[in-house]
Amino acid sequence: MSTRQRPPGWEPDSRSARATWLRPTWRASIWRRPRVRTRVGSWTDPTPPDDRQSDEHRFRPACEDKVAMVNYSVCPPLDGLSAAVRALASGGMAVLVADGVGYLTMAAEHADWRRISFFVRHTSGFLRVAMRSDRADRLELPPMVPRWRDRAETEFAVSVDASDGVSTGISARDRARTVRLLAGPATTPDAFSRPGHVMPVRTHRDGVLGRAQAPEAAVDLCRLAGVAPVAVLCELIAADGSLAEHPTLVDFTREHDLPALSVQLVVTRMEETMGIDRARSREEWSVQRPRGFLAKAPLSAVIRAGDLIITSGQIGIDDTGAVVPGIGPQTRVCLENIATLLASSGASLTDVVQTRVYLTDFNGYDDFNGVYREFFEDPYPTRSTIGVPQLALGAEIEIEAVAIRPHATEPSGEADD
Repeated sequence: MSTRQRPPGWEPDSRSARATWLRPTWRASIWRRPRVRTRVGSWTDPTPPDDRQSDEHRFRPACEDKVAMVNYSVCPPLDGLSAAVRALASGGMAVLVADGVGYLTMAAEHADWRRISFFVRHTSGFLRVAMRSDRADRLELPPMVPRWRDRAETEFAVSVDASDGVSTGISARDRARTVRLLAGPATTPDAFSRPGHVMPVRTHRDGVLGRAQAPEAAVDLCRLAGVAPVAVLCELIAADGSLAEHPTLVDFTREHDLPALSVQLVVTRMEETMGIDRARSREEWSVQRPRGFLAKAPLSAVIRAGDLIITSGQIGIDDTGAVVPGIGPQTRVCLENIATLLASSGASLTDVVQTRVYLTDFNGYDDFNGVYREFFEDPYPTRSTIGVPQLALGAEIEIEAVAIRPHATEPSGEADD
């Protein structure tokens, strides 16, 4: 080895009697910077002075300082929820496992070029930034396609780059700036150019309680950590380029002292946070169904979870079970059904804080809005309107609602059989 030129950025391993050479790697505490030999016995750091940071500000894995290391001899893998929350709060990373796939994740507000470089080195490199759909709407990040056909799949938004302070947008430094802007509380839509090299993901408004997948879990972890609810995530890759399987994920988390957890752990924690106890019987949670309300499927038309009153999606069917013709009449029936369900739980449409509307044809959007406006007063509830290819029974519209009634009274009427 001594007869060949030593590659720049490689350094000797002082623990060996012979001069062996190692690539710079993530060690137990800090990134070992590449150094270049300029003369005999002298080594210098090639990093520009403005980009250098003291050791206390360099990236540390989850075991350092504020974040406790997951002890795998005591704590089994995929059980590190508390450690993951502490890691994201202090700028660290965690590994989320969903459907057997491991995702490296961190809070977007802590993104810098070192962390993004670590992501690119160990993952597929297809970085996503997950955020709630209402935040994506504020930043004018619509879905990549007008009609997202499968609600169970990840809903990608239009890709972006930061409009200022970047070069091509693909470097780790450029992507880190874009990611931080996506998490910034004062960021405006004109802060981005479209398309770009960072892929935002629109998550379910109810987080893992609405869709138990990695993007929603990453956003909810940020919420639990007390940071901006915007997360970076990407699939971990094995040495052969395939998706990392469970043994590889365990080895990776041990090597880098990162907490690992399953999405189901996040679901359980969010249920506890929202006051939802799935062990309670259906009768305790289900609000009694008012007389005359026609149920066509094995579901609860309305459920109370603490102060929240949540209705199932309503379509415009009459007392015979047939869909009424026209999007305007269907909208009226949907909202009348929702009003009836809320009344049965001691609430009303004035308590509604959020609605979600599914439309099969936006040509009837004006007719829908005209009827919708008759049922709600300013300030209106927040609303998401989503185009779908089809709905049950050939309906043109479906509406679901969430209301808050802190002191709702239980109904006293008799339920239908």
